[in-house]
Amino acid sequence: MCVCRPSQDQAAKLKTSLEGEVQAFLDIVSFMYEQLPNTVEAVFSAPPPNPVNAQASAASPLTDNQKPSSTIKSMQSFKALTECPIIVVLLFQLYPKFQQVNIKKFLPLIVRALSLQPPPGAHTRHRQACVDLIAAQVKTLSFLAYLLQKFSKSFSSYEERVPQYAIQLLLNCPSESTSIRRV
Repeated sequence: MCVCRPSQDQAAKLKTSLEGEVQAFLDIVSFMYEQLPNTVEAVFSAPPPNPVNAQASAASPLTDNQKPSSTIKSMQSFKALTECPIIVVLLFQLYPKFQQVNIKKFLPLIVRALSLQPPPGAHTRHRQACVDLIAAQVKTLSFLAYLLQKFSKSFSSYEERVPQYAIQLLLNCPSESTSIRRV
């Protein structure tokens, strides 16, 4: 099997052809951040997952007429949101013309995302969801750090709150989640 790299011409054509999709993707990520408070409420108000049913469904795939008892839409997935900041950073680096307008949109959403907390008792009832939320928030904090390198002037109205949110993230991070702590 040959792994072929595109030529510089091919890469430039690909970059140009994808440029029309960049804003649409950034709008989706922005929407996910806008909806995050609703997502937190929905995820943590749902009944906790039943480990027995989860193991059974993992072992046997669903047939056409079966539906899982509780599914999370990708737009309401903490795990999907965890992957978005690195993609947005890459898009900002490849397509700098999208930075200015989107930074203004993302900054308040990011700070609000960092402020969210699982409800009391969620760490026992929805442990994995808590870990996934914290992972998404840690990646979001890394995204904010990237933005601060280039757009620190836009940050002044949030500079007192963000350190508190970062400390709260460290306090909330479960001890067994070392991969989150390393980020």
